[in-house]
Amino acid sequence: MAILENRVIKNRINEVPRICDWRARSFAWDDVDTIVVHQTDSSCRDPEQQIIDTANYHISKGWCTIGYHIYIDQEGKIYQVNNLKDRGAHAGNDNDYSIGIVICGDHRLRDGDTNEKIIPVKQYKSLVWTIAHVQNLYPQFTKIVSHDVLSNDRTDPNLHMNDLISDVKKKRVMKLMVSWVLLGLLFGFIISIGRKILYY
Repeated sequence: MAILENRVIKNRINEVPRICDWRARSFAWDDVDTIVVHQTDSSCRDPEQQIIDTANYHISKGWCTIGYHIYIDQEGKIYQVNNLKDRGAHAGNDNDYSIGIVICGDHRLRDGDTNEKIIPVKQYKSLVWTIAHVQNLYPQFTKIVSHDVLSNDRTDPNLHMNDLISDVKKKRVMKLMVSWVLLGLLFGFIISIGRKILYY
């Protein structure tokens, strides 16, 4: 199962209203390669309640539950609301090969503003971190697109996508470097202990 729960990501999959299970994807999991970024087009409030309200709204449209896979609030808190392997309902005909990450808010793209001025800094950093985390865990996710690319009547997420993609690449490299440094330190520690045991 593609559950991301850790000290940063809160698992709310079993807590959101749900009336059915998503139908199977037409694509094999290894062929699911696209991350679609959305915004809620609504004001941000208590995230736990907003997730439930969004799920109920999506159910009223005939969907099983909330259509996205990951929800990020204005404070940068990250909630997983669907298993990544579930099809979801966030991008029409493109649901089969994508997952949806939504940021709460009703912001608008402004030329001259950085992404960290368009949305709160904590929220943007969490978005970058989440995408990098998913890509490092599941390397098949090579594409990051905005919802408006897949749906002509939408403008979300109203961010500078090239900047977002660039920031994600930097974060991925940083995360991998930290992992390698930690592995190197651990390996060095093990060698040091081994030598002490051998020469004791």
